[in-house]
Amino acid sequence: MAGLQIDVYVSVGITWLAALIALSLRLLARQMTRMKWWLDDCFSILAFLFATGYCAILIEWTVHWSLGKRMPNSLNDTAREAILYQARKLGYFNSICYAASLAFSKLSILLFYWRLFKFSVIRIPILILLVICTMWLILRTVMLTFRCVPTRAIWDKTIPAVCNIDSDKFFLATITTHFILDVIILVLPIVPVFGLRLPLQQKLGVVGFFLLGAMLLSSVATDYPGDMPESIPQHLDGSPNYHSVKKRDTIGYDPTDQEKGRG
Repeated sequence: MAGLQIDVYVSVGITWLAALIALSLRLLARQMTRMKWWLDDCFSILAFLFATGYCAILIEWTVHWSLGKRMPNSLNDTAREAILYQARKLGYFNSICYAASLAFSKLSILLFYWRLFKFSVIRIPILILLVICTMWLILRTVMLTFRCVPTRAIWDKTIPAVCNIDSDKFFLATITTHFILDVIILVLPIVPVFGLRLPLQQKLGVVGFFLLGAMLLSSVATDYPGDMPESIPQHLDGSPNYHSVKKRDTIGYDPTDQEKGRG
């Protein structure tokens, strides 16, 4: 198998399976302890479902539309354009699933914090972050959908359209906001935890548990935000650089990673 297709299959398969196991154990723990489900569990499931959609689109893209490999020079213009058309279309829906999974992951974590710390000093920041994360998802989805009017023009370049949103600036802004929100969410529990009457070693252990998501943040910080997958389908050219970026995205940005940190 040529190109980076094996990398796509392995990275998607491992992270999705790990997320499935983590979510299953979480739900099993609920059943064993006879605890009622709450909103954080529901949002966790929603995040996993959208992450599954994200992974399924990547697999479809890889199997049928040349993700992870260079398009052969023997392709005629019609076949090449058909691949690019489908790639742009899949990239759009992939982006919708990606953003939804991230947002629902954030909401699940914040609601989990609310159950633990709703009477602590961080209860107001938790509520503020819940509102901000919800607004982030709504605004991002609306702007992504209507960055070109009609929306179909995002993947169909043969129809007349008006595109007034600079895609590079838009995705840079959204991923920067996503990164900042993740940093705040990760450090938020540190304040109430260090206020507990526990030995320092135990406090550090609890804080370390909440900081598991730092692995995801490190991957976001090491990639240029403009290389996010949503901005790429508009410039598909079959080059190795494009497929390299997509491979890094699959490994570093997969929303199922947050499921593992939360499970």
